[in-house]
This record gives sequence, structure tokens and C-alpha cells, in this order.
Amino acid sequence: FSPRPGTPAASLEDSMPHSAKLERLQVLQARQTELTQRQLAAWYGKVVEVLLDGPSTSDSQCLQGRMPQNVVVNLVEPDAVLEPGMTVPVEIVEVSRHTLRGRRIEEGL
Repeated sequence: FSPRPGTPAASLEDSMPHSAKLERLQVLQARQTELTQRQLAAWYGKVVEVLLDGPSTSDSQCLQGRMPQNVVVNLVEPDAVLEPGMTVPVEIVEVSRHTLRGRRIEEGL
């Protein structure tokens, strides 16, 4: 339960040990990581449309953008003519933990 103030659960005693809560959280996070990796891996090798946002938060040498599915894509070799707001075709060449890496392609989708 979630003992938020003003709810019936707020007055209940918390009988679950902290260690059990942590164990459950770790199991949940491991499962979520597995699902995310499977979902991201499905994009490997595909060409997707990416709306460029600006510099990558993790690597200022890369441009970052998002696919229509709101998945973050970092461009491996950003071109000087690319600017935030542009939409470009990108081939996904690498899958990271939470993002994808891709390279811009000249041909359309």
C-alpha cells in the first residue's frame, strides 16, 4: 500500500520489512530494464525519422533527437548542416541502455 496523507492507508501499520521492499523494487527494475532493452533492440538496423532537439545530454559532440515513438536517438556523426527542428532519416546502428544511436542517411524513408 501507499500511505499517503488523507488516505485510509495512511493510518495502517507498515508491516513489510524495508529489505523486502528493496528486493521487490530490484526485481521490478530488472524486469523493466529487460523489457526496455528488448523494445530498443527491435529498432536496430531500421531507418527511422528523427526530429532533432539539439546537443546530446551525454555527449556534446552528438546531436540528439526523438523518433515519433518518443525514443531518444543520438546521431553518431552529426553533419554541420543539421539543426534542431529538422527531421532527418536515421539508420539505427547501436542500442544503448535507454537510447539508440544512429547515423543519418541521405536517402528518404
